[in-house]
This record gives sequence, structure tokens and C-alpha cells, in this order.
Amino acid sequence: VEVTILRGEHLPKMDTFGTIDGYCELFYGSEKFKTETKMNTYSPEWNQTFKFMVKDASYPPSGPLRIEVWDFDRMSKNEKVGDILISEARMKNVLRAKLPWEETTERRIVDDKKKEVVGNDKKPSVIHIKLKVIGEAVAPPNLPATHFSALPGGYAGDRMVEVTVISAAHLPKKDLTGSIDPFCEVEFAKSKKKT
Repeated sequence: VEVTILRGEHLPKMDTFGTIDGYCELFYGSEKFKTETKMNTYSPEWNQTFKFMVKDASYPPSGPLRIEVWDFDRMSKNEKVGDILISEARMKNVLRAKLPWEETTERRIVDDKKKEVVGNDKKPSVIHIKLKVIGEAVAPPNLPATHFSALPGGYAGDRMVEVTVISAAHLPKKDLTGSIDPFCEVEFAKSKKKT
């Protein structure tokens, strides 16, 4: 999944003799990335893209996509402005979307007490983010390279298998006082579902 930090707006004043020297840190799964620091601006323009690798969209990393917004301080410890969380449930839906998929969204920054951060201009502090899910052409490991080009359309990343149980016919009688009260269990890979 590609995460692009586009820009920030209405950031708070964090420096005594300036505005804010903002940067973002991104966390998803076990990966971490950091944007450049944009000096002395309430409206930083980052336009930086980071790729988080998800090997299997059926089993995405646990936890949310977390974006921390920070103020860089040359003479003292950097100060955290707040967080943006894109929930684990939302990220699962994003990763399972039909490819290619993308969305640009505006997210409000919240502090450690879950209160919205207010900017120097008294408006909510926001970060504009673009999420994009892409599939890369990868040959299945159990097929020789000669089979890869023969696959219709090639092989483009992970796939989801949809199984529909439509109907049954001519089932045997299993109940003493009735016929049968059937249900199906469908098991594939590490997933098990029941009708």
C-alpha cells in the first residue's frame, strides 16, 4: 500500500521565535518511515510517498496505520503535535479493495488526550493523505518462469477467492423426525467459513 503525505494545514504554533518545523512519522505493521522537515510553516507541502509491503492482503498487519506529526527543534527535544490513526478495520477494507484503488482524504490531528489539535488560526489541524493499493506482477512460486507469460493477463499480486454455495440436491435423510438440516463449512488456506 502506498501512503502519500500530501500537505498539512492549520498547524499550531510550536516555536517561540517561529511557527512550526513539521514532519511526519508513519507506522504500519513493522515498518516505519519519516517525511522531510518543512521549516517555519503552518501549511507544509510534503508530497512524499512511502510503500508499505503487505505480502498477503488476506492477512494484513494488525493495528492501525499511525501517522505522528512532530515539530523539529534544533536546540531541544522534538515536540509531538499529535496523531492520525486509520483504523485496523479500515486498513483491512482498503487492502481488500478491487485493484487498482486510491483515495485522497483529509484527516484531523488529535493529541494524546484524543482532543483535536487547533491551529494557530483557530481551525482544526489537518493532514491531507493519499492511500493507494497497487498489485505488482509476481510469478507464483510453484510455476516455472515459462508458465508465467502463458497465464491470461499475467499474475498481478495477491487475489481473493470468492466461493458461493448455491444449492444442494438429493441430500440423504439424517433426522429421526425430519429430513436434514444442512449447512456447509468452506475451508481454504487459513480461512474457514460456515453457511
